[in-house]
Amino acid sequence: MLVVSLLALAVLMAVNGCGSSGSADSDETKIAFLLPNDNAAQQDRDEFEKKAKGLCGECKVLYGNAQDSVARQESQAERALAEGADVLVVDPVDPAAASPIARKARSAGVPVLSYDRLIQNAWVDYYVGFDRETLGILQAEYLLTELEREGKAKGPLVVLALGPNEPQSVAVRKALSSGGAKVAKEYDISESTPEAATFSAAKREVRRAIDALGASGFAAILAPDDEIAA
Repeated sequence: MLVVSLLALAVLMAVNGCGSSGSADSDETKIAFLLPNDNAAQQDRDEFEKKAKGLCGECKVLYGNAQDSVARQESQAERALAEGADVLVVDPVDPAAASPIARKARSAGVPVLSYDRLIQNAWVDYYVGFDRETLGILQAEYLLTELEREGKAKGPLVVLALGPNEPQSVAVRKALSSGGAKVAKEYDISESTPEAATFSAAKREVRRAIDALGASGFAAILAPDDEIAA
């Protein structure tokens, strides 16, 4: 994955820029890679560890999977700092609730890379994520192409969005409007929630759409990410 490759490069920039503290009994560089759940782990762990090893043979990855628990992720970060982590890479369970992790790392002089979702209300040294606006345009264009192929170019559509002002959502709306597709229902689902809550919210909103429009009352659903699509 390109994003994971860029992430690994950013990690080395952070380590080289801030210096490697290492643990008391080892000179190896330790990278804490803290993921929110099994879905993220399945996608990213192997690729990240492989890329980190290829770029930094002496680096050790301290892996953590929070299983959608904010408290567990914070404990994993504290443990990584205690074990001498030189940098924290955090894909937050909840971006708003992850700020204590960034603050504790900053107090310890350890750089923090926010991955995929930006940690809120705290200073982070780097952020590696997706070009949300371009992603929204590509999603909408692909859906419009498929609708036209099926003879349903005008929809109507159900859109599950990440928020009214989120760049990906704004781009989706503009592209669908430019393509002449009708959005019958749109529901905002906050991305600043654990995976399980996002999953439940998405199911709830789709049920609302079916109740309002009927099971055959719309041509497609646009979901912004894999968790909501699931």
